[in-house]
Amino acid sequence: MISMKKGLNTFFVSLIAIILAMPLAGVTSSFTFSESHFSLNENLDTSRSSYAVDIDFTGENTGFESITRNELVIFTFVVRNIGTMDDTYDLEISWQEDGAGWSGESELENVSVESQGQENVNFSFQAPVQNVYDNSQMTYTMAVTSQNGSASDTIDQVIDIDMTYAIDVELKQGDSQEAKRGDSASYVVTLTNTGDNADTFAIEIDSPAFKDGEKIPKKYGCKYNGGKNISIPINFSKVSKDAQSIVLIIDDPDAKKVAGKTWVHWILSDIPPETKYLDEVKDGKVGIGIAGKNSDRSKKYVGPCPPKNEHQYNIKAYSLNTKLEKSLKALTQKKFEKLYENEIISSFMISGKFK
Repeated sequence: MISMKKGLNTFFVSLIAIILAMPLAGVTSSFTFSESHFSLNENLDTSRSSYAVDIDFTGENTGFESITRNELVIFTFVVRNIGTMDDTYDLEISWQEDGAGWSGESELENVSVESQGQENVNFSFQAPVQNVYDNSQMTYTMAVTSQNGSASDTIDQVIDIDMTYAIDVELKQGDSQEAKRGDSASYVVTLTNTGDNADTFAIEIDSPAFKDGEKIPKKYGCKYNGGKNISIPINFSKVSKDAQSIVLIIDDPDAKKVAGKTWVHWILSDIPPETKYLDEVKDGKVGIGIAGKNSDRSKKYVGPCPPKNEHQYNIKAYSLNTKLEKSLKALTQKKFEKLYENEIISSFMISGKFK
């Protein structure tokens, strides 16, 4: 019996050991499978993140460059493959405000770069000839996009327009000529554009009623001073072929002494650029252009009218690259030039005296 009990005891102990061992083996097996599954997912994530790219400036290009109008320049960028896989990248340029006349292209449509390698890419840009002015600015964006993955990068380049204007005048016909009072003398001159940009050098005006700097005839003055308030006749010449309109302003800076401000006598906008002559007309009703308000708050010509002493009256014409399509409000020449700096192509002034 004792022997049988020992045998039974040994059997039960072994059975219990086997039963206890079975769940432990299952747990161990379960953990081993989980660890293997986690490791597999980790490898997959690493594979997907192996495509990466960076684009940057090279050399002295800091992202802010100055060029002149119509200038062609080449900027170099570096494309770096910072991923773990070789890759090919598409290259694209996008412009602020649709480019506004700017042009640019890459020397390549795409570039292949080995893992951890880099390649330089040249992009050429050209500023437009027209509708750009000093301190104009354009921003474009360079983009690189992976053909094999979702990797991409962009960088912005800012270009300023730096415009330099200069002119040299050379007299071609002698040093001097003699002319009696009232006669005219003609000279031939050569104008050389020594600036960096194409330019139009003048719109010219004169009046058949008086010569520049001389006295304005009485009939062109206001009725208060015995005049007839007839507008001063004006000739236009050498208007730029790019002009879309002409603005004429007559003002009296000497009025500051009595009125505290420059007095505007006549302002006429949107004169057709092909206009050669403005006839003398009562109240300046010439039938073309848009009459603006003078300092008397009326939309007409008001002749020279100094209360006392002699005043100088400035007559200035502007050729513009656009039509204003509106009536201007008592703008002096200085105020007009400040407001429409970017629209003015050229200007020309004559003056006359009135008492």
